[in-house]
Amino acid sequence: MLALQRAAGNTAVARAVSARRAASVQQAAPAQRAASVQRAPAVQQDASVRQDGQAWAGAAHYAERPVEHPEWPQFQLLMRQAGFDGDTVEAVWQLLIGGMRQQEQVENALSAAGGAPSGRSERRAQRAGNDWYRAVIDMVGDHLRIDTPTMGLWSGGLDVNDYASAKGHTTLEHSNLGRVINSLRLHPNFSLIGPLWNLLSVAFVQRATGPVHVFIRAHDPDSVLQDQEIPQLRVLQSMDERAGRQISLVWHPLYTTADGEIREISPDLKLVDDAPYRQRDLCIAALYTYLLRMHDSGNPHSARAYDEMHNRLKQNGLDT
Repeated sequence: MLALQRAAGNTAVARAVSARRAASVQQAAPAQRAASVQRAPAVQQDASVRQDGQAWAGAAHYAERPVEHPEWPQFQLLMRQAGFDGDTVEAVWQLLIGGMRQQEQVENALSAAGGAPSGRSERRAQRAGNDWYRAVIDMVGDHLRIDTPTMGLWSGGLDVNDYASAKGHTTLEHSNLGRVINSLRLHPNFSLIGPLWNLLSVAFVQRATGPVHVFIRAHDPDSVLQDQEIPQLRVLQSMDERAGRQISLVWHPLYTTADGEIREISPDLKLVDDAPYRQRDLCIAALYTYLLRMHDSGNPHSARAYDEMHNRLKQNGLDT
């Protein structure tokens, strides 16, 4: 931990600099940027891009000077709105900055060794093990607990996340901690932030206590949902009696119509408001059958789901 603190910057210094920057913080993070603001993950760009009007100085620079990161004012604001005290805010921030620096070193090592494997699951495994990001979970992971009766998991696009939330389920991105992280552009290269989200997703599902609703618009076995979250829930289900939890999975196959509306696919291939399935295989079967029989080739909103399904069937030697 001492090594982590030295690399990330001294907390006392960070606090002093933070106080001197208080006035500029208020200007840089006006109150209207509420905690509910969401941003799509930043696409990979060159490290010289400008972020929120400030030049990106690089992970190594911010590891030494964490409060100079352009998102520090926004992070402070959102964390305080979420109920975190000042010392926790500074400690978590330093861990996040240190995590980006460590992940950058991991990525450089992978590049020097010939790059990461092509499969997403394999790449995810090679990029795991970030001590700094794990320390974030250890420190504030309980803020991933949900207040609503049901947890929501999703795959197939950020609008699916919004759909699940509108249905009354709490997704990772709408948890107390997830909302803060999702509102930041921590690094212009999202591959350095992806391992953080992977750890957050596992910690999130570990806090499930009841029904978990799973919304899918595309079936991807290599997704975080299928590769990490569902297996973790299966482990929890096997421990239900000892832990006093009653975890069940409720699956929802989705299709987005030509006008952009997300609907659920019933067993008789109708688009309805609610179509819960108790078994994943039945949900996937409904999704694939609808895409095969009912998909409109002129509908751009579901083109990606159709293409992914079509390619997966071809890979498995099935004629579509």
